[in-house]
Amino acid sequence: LQIKKRWEFNRKKVCFIVPVRNRDLQEDVFATFLRGKMVTEGADYALVFSRQTEGRKFNRGLLLNVGFQFINEKFNCRSVYFHDVDMLVESPLSYGTLLGKRVVRHLASRASQFNYSQPYNDYLSGIVGMRPDFFSLVDGFSIDFWGWGAEDDEFRDRIIRQGAYIERPREGRVLSLTDGHTTRDKSEKIRNRAKYAEIHYTQKFRGLFAIRTMSVLGNQSEVMQLGKNIWAIEVTPKY
Repeated sequence: LQIKKRWEFNRKKVCFIVPVRNRDLQEDVFATFLRGKMVTEGADYALVFSRQTEGRKFNRGLLLNVGFQFINEKFNCRSVYFHDVDMLVESPLSYGTLLGKRVVRHLASRASQFNYSQPYNDYLSGIVGMRPDFFSLVDGFSIDFWGWGAEDDEFRDRIIRQGAYIERPREGRVLSLTDGHTTRDKSEKIRNRAKYAEIHYTQKFRGLFAIRTMSVLGNQSEVMQLGKNIWAIEVTPKY
């Protein structure tokens, strides 16, 4: 019976959610890379590109939550990775490591765009993996950050309050296909830092539960299967 349960657990998928907008070429590169990587690791996987349509500033937290809701309902995920499209892990980093309930695995602590070091001590973004039940427990990402920045720091604070252990492998690096978001709007950064401070102080935010209970997506989504293990979902914010 124990052997059977172990086999069933290993047949669960490693699930990937990648937030994007207008990144067709990088989607192709990432999907090709991941296919080869998961064949090498011998792990079953599912990948969803969560694509935001035009018209509003980018909302990374919303895209990750929507992608999670889709992939977690459709597949039996043993772990889920929230993954930037322009980051490729290098050996010996692996996605197949089994994670404890409150273990959060950060694989992007040494990325080429940051000269293979963390940009700041408590940086937790780029490639972050955990079990889906823990992501649900912390209510996902806040959907109230528009534009780049701070949604990952706010998320980090909440998972730490829930007793997360952040694991950063000592070996392995990440190749960045771009040098980061070099055209950030300064006012956008100020606004998002203010939102971060507000949530930190009040502990009030809209997260995974909000997209299930309020009409944040309007006529949300066209879901497309791009390949055997690959899906895309178009997200149009309506709040």
